[in-house]
Amino acid sequence: MDRTHLTALVKKAQSGNTPALNELMTEFYQPLHYCILKYTQNEDVAWDITQESCIAIMTQLPQLRAPEAFPTWAYTIARNLVYKHQGQAAKEVPLTPLEDDETILDSLPDENPGSLPEQVYEDKEFQQTMQD
Repeated sequence: MDRTHLTALVKKAQSGNTPALNELMTEFYQPLHYCILKYTQNEDVAWDITQESCIAIMTQLPQLRAPEAFPTWAYTIARNLVYKHQGQAAKEVPLTPLEDDETILDSLPDENPGSLPEQVYEDKEFQQTMQD
């Protein structure tokens, strides 16, 4: 879609022209979803955020001051919703209570037991014994 047609379409949609709004959203729905999917790497989450983005774009469209900036503005809304969702997802990580003498580091699962200081020391000791 060329820039002149896009700007005219945005102006019509801002004035309440429903067919123009439908055409605008139809034009941007798939590219917007693809962009969101690249950020989230999760198809279900991407569809949810795409829908939320489209709703935000349609409701905030009358406040857009520069119709020619619509693509950048729309992708910014989508990106901000992705960041908002990722921030909420980080907050939703369940925390397990710690024992009295346990620290937060003790509660984390050990992905590489050989990297523990005691294990490294014992391995070096074992290597020295084998060399002797």
